[in-house]
Amino acid sequence: MLDNQDGRLLAGAGAGVILVSTNGTAEFFPLPGGLRLYHVRAMTFDTKGGLWLSDSDKGTYYVINGKADQITQITDSAFVIHCDEAGRAWFGQYSGGLGMYESGKYRQYPGGVKNNLPRIIRAIFSEAGGKVWFVGERGISYFDGKTFQILTRQNGLPEDDLAVAIRDDHGLYWFAGMDSIFSITPENLQKAFGSETRVICTQTLDSSDGLRGFVRPTLELAHSVATKAPGGSLWFSDGKGLAVVNPRSLPKNKTLPPVYIEKMTAGGKTYQKTIALELPMGTRSCQIDYVGLCFANPAKVRYRHKLENYDEDWVEAGQSQHALYSNLKPKKYKFQVVACNDDGVWNDRGDSIEFAIIPAFYETVWFPPLCALPIAGIVWGLYRFRLARVTARMKQQLEGQIKERKRIAQELHDTLLQGFTGIGLKLDAITGKLPDSLSETREQLRKILDQSDQYLTEARRSVWELRSTSLEKADDFTDALLEASERILEGTGIRLAFSINGDRRKLPSTAEDNLLRICEEAVTNAVKHACPTEVSVSLEFEVQKVTLRIKDNGLGFDPKGPEASKSGHFGLMGLQERARAMGGSVSLSSQPGRGTEIIVSVETM
Repeated sequence: MLDNQDGRLLAGAGAGVILVSTNGTAEFFPLPGGLRLYHVRAMTFDTKGGLWLSDSDKGTYYVINGKADQITQITDSAFVIHCDEAGRAWFGQYSGGLGMYESGKYRQYPGGVKNNLPRIIRAIFSEAGGKVWFVGERGISYFDGKTFQILTRQNGLPEDDLAVAIRDDHGLYWFAGMDSIFSITPENLQKAFGSETRVICTQTLDSSDGLRGFVRPTLELAHSVATKAPGGSLWFSDGKGLAVVNPRSLPKNKTLPPVYIEKMTAGGKTYQKTIALELPMGTRSCQIDYVGLCFANPAKVRYRHKLENYDEDWVEAGQSQHALYSNLKPKKYKFQVVACNDDGVWNDRGDSIEFAIIPAFYETVWFPPLCALPIAGIVWGLYRFRLARVTARMKQQLEGQIKERKRIAQELHDTLLQGFTGIGLKLDAITGKLPDSLSETREQLRKILDQSDQYLTEARRSVWELRSTSLEKADDFTDALLEASERILEGTGIRLAFSINGDRRKLPSTAEDNLLRICEEAVTNAVKHACPTEVSVSLEFEVQKVTLRIKDNGLGFDPKGPEASKSGHFGLMGLQERARAMGGSVSLSSQPGRGTEIIVSVETM
């Protein structure tokens, strides 16, 4: 049924569209172009005066200015059609979901709670500002112009299988479904959609108020199962007759229903409400019983509860007077319950109870770290064991290399160097016996002998580096370090500043050998290239490491420049390789005209 805006009614029927006059006569409503519809299920006028018609057999038509256009984009017949002030036409489809036609374009939205829409939409209404509501199976949905939101039983609706939405003269929205008829104020409806919890307050009428059946449209009757009479009363078809509600004469119970928590049951034991209730360790579930008092209609008292540290949001309990919880963890909890009376007036203060579950020893905060300690100890022990094995293996390899170097040095000294020395002596004797007529030859031989002396000197230096005679002769590593430094600086006129800090101790042989080599190389480089007046060597023993510093006040150089690669036999790379060989680190700082400092650190623990 539809108001024709001239006092007459339009009725969709199996024979088409019928126009019913105020005197009771009826005739077929003439459609442009001789259009004849046979099964009109939904129709409505838009703000321009155009008429929308949905026929289950012939499709959807739009009639305006004496012309009827079929909207071929819409393939499904509609359960209900509604046009809002923005000029959009909304279609609650028979197959489910929602359709929207605007400016020649049609868009479909799938139904269902996961899409924030009723599955089957049976009623649509709107307000200014583009706000549209959709009512049907699985709740009430709201469209704010961009997104959809939905209210269901979980948000406090008495039921969410709804068929009717109608507004009374006081502005209240009335909804009807399988079990009840209830009203919601526009403020509460908007507040519910605008809050995070989306909790709704309603005034409900059900069988206890005289409702005899359910309000639900059939396929034939479409959505016309409720209307508002001229006097303001609301008429509903409830399946067993008519239910009439007069909003003006309905009594309003404004008394807040008192709420009391009666008891808690856990582990087969009953606990009365106390200030600080403690449940024994091992408690995993509990039941809390409560009651709300409403003498006008106790059966309509509805509850909502929440357990802090367990529930994320308020739980709509309906008329249930107990709350069950399982899988509780040892912690503190606070249970809150509120109730509303038969007219939807909520006592938001309600009642509450706080309780805590005592944790077992394995549930305490210190238990996981305590369990982790033995595991960490085992891991640390395995790491130390592995480190000791690797260190021992490296030490054995380095000691073997040192022994082999000593053997090679000894053989070179006893064979090759001694042999060349003998050859040089013989050549020198022969040179001295040459006659003056062979003076040119004598001079050439002397130059060759001078060159051989230089080569022998370099060879002896290499042998000394291989054998580390300073370390072999000295009883203490620091003495060997001092002896080597003095030997290199002897006859150069360069002062030596030597110092030892900390408690002296025996170092691993690999560390002593490599530190001595580094010191010799660094002091030799200073003598050859830096032209210093003083070289300082300091050795510092710390608890877990030893640090060697070699510093001169010579010319200095740019460590990033090309001359860095020419600084001595080993060069800077050789120093770094020796430091890495004993698990240490080396750093070099130098500037032209400001001398050079080399610092070597070795872990000894």
